Amino acid sequence: MEVNVKKIDKLKHKLDIKLSGKEFSDKKDKFYVQASKKLKVPGFRPGKAPLDLIKKHHEKTLQDDFIKQNLPVIYQQALEESKVAPAGLPKVSDIKITEQSLSFVAEVELQPKIDIKETVYKGLKIKDQKVKPNPKQVTEMIKKFKEEVKKITAKELDNQKLAKWASYPDMDSFKDAISTQLHLESLQKRRQDIDNQIKTHLLKSNKIEVPEAEIERYHKQLVNRQMQQLQQQGVKQQDIEKYKSDFAKKLKPMAEDEVKFFYILRAIAKKEKIKEDRGMAEAILGLILSEAKFK
Repeated sequence: MEVNVKKIDKLKHKLDIKLSGKEFSDKKDKFYVQASKKLKVPGFRPGKAPLDLIKKHHEKTLQDDFIKQNLPVIYQQALEESKVAPAGLPKVSDIKITEQSLSFVAEVELQPKIDIKETVYKGLKIKDQKVKPNPKQVTEMIKKFKEEVKKITAKELDNQKLAKWASYPDMDSFKDAISTQLHLESLQKRRQDIDNQIKTHLLKSNKIEVPEAEIERYHKQLVNRQMQQLQQQGVKQQDIEKYKSDFAKKLKPMAEDEVKFFYILRAIAKKEKIKEDRGMAEAILGLILSEAKFK
């Protein structure tokens, strides 16, 4: 196999790939023999006609099917031989097949190479916001709940009946439940703020270029997700389409940051020998936090 890699820019490369000689002929002959068993030739039962005669009647079909089945395999082999690591699917063009060879061009965007230092993600200073119960919030929540009940019943319930309405035996139990709910919400906001601090720091400390195709792909997912959320909220389709370009524009920087963040986490995972799976991000954030300095 011949593989010629040409650099278009920092991430985009073009691969000229050609399979010829015995490697090509063996692969093609094997495929043709198997495929010919299902092809018909006048005067012969299916699979019984000589291969040369089948080629004469079905050469175009055989060539098209051979390319469809073998081109991905040949492309993968070319990547392994050239040690090229693409970020996504290639743009394939100039496919040519003859009796002696199959050649094509594959344009790919490479995965960015990130040499990340431990000092970038270990020993981070984290601003920690202390989470404390807020009695005023509990009182406000009870007040709002009482107003909602009053709208339904047209009556103002006393505290005991209000607590029972909410499924609690007394007002103290009701207050404890609301306090716990507010506390959990505050803890979630606290963790989200800490995660955002880490993300902002890593993005700021690692100026990298990422494949545009991956940004576009993720951006499309974000836009579709936003449209689905608006539909579920009952927003009319015509209004969604009207403002689609606006929120698509706002989501583009987010898509770029998310793709960059993924590759940074991947680089840390490689350095720390963390398995790349669904739990990778959580494992890396846990590692970073275990080495962080809270203030």
